[in-house]
Amino acid sequence: MPAPLPVPAWHAKRSLKVKPKVNPNLRMNPNLRILKFVVAVLGLILFVADRILKYYFYKNPALVLGGDFFYNLLSFHFVRNFGIAFGLPFFGPILIVLIFLILLFLIGLLVNQIKSDDLLLYAATFIIIIGASSNLIDRLRYGFVIDYIDLTWFTVFNLADCMITIGVFLFLIQSISKKPRTFDKSIKPS
Repeated sequence: MPAPLPVPAWHAKRSLKVKPKVNPNLRMNPNLRILKFVVAVLGLILFVADRILKYYFYKNPALVLGGDFFYNLLSFHFVRNFGIAFGLPFFGPILIVLIFLILLFLIGLLVNQIKSDDLLLYAATFIIIIGASSNLIDRLRYGFVIDYIDLTWFTVFNLADCMITIGVFLFLIQSISKKPRTFDKSIKPS
């Protein structure tokens, strides 16, 4: 049997290349990545819709839509909200500082959730950030938040308030669904 041919130097170096090890904790399911992208796009669409509606009602403060064909239960009109979500009273620069601190905490949480497999927590965090940012823009620009959805039996609010409420609701669902399991070692199976 003839002796094997020597391997050229350029081929030997190429074959010695080792693929870098990827931390398995940093891998994300491609479907989950797509779902997170969809959540981000939908959140940004809601943000833009809220900003457009706020601008529209700010420029047309006397306009009232609805009322008659909703049995006077729902109407749309301009309302200045100097308080927090759903008109709850809380005023002053302390509120702006508190909103900034909450937003910074949520942004840090969102950064940690980008590579995580928890879609529900990611969605909740993202839509709360979007809703709070929209209301914060109003508060910094006008000194109040523009509300435009009037439920006569409840209060006046806006789409950003809805996003914040849905985000908090998703947080609650996530916290209820992920209860830590504890095992009592004193109980032995029979």
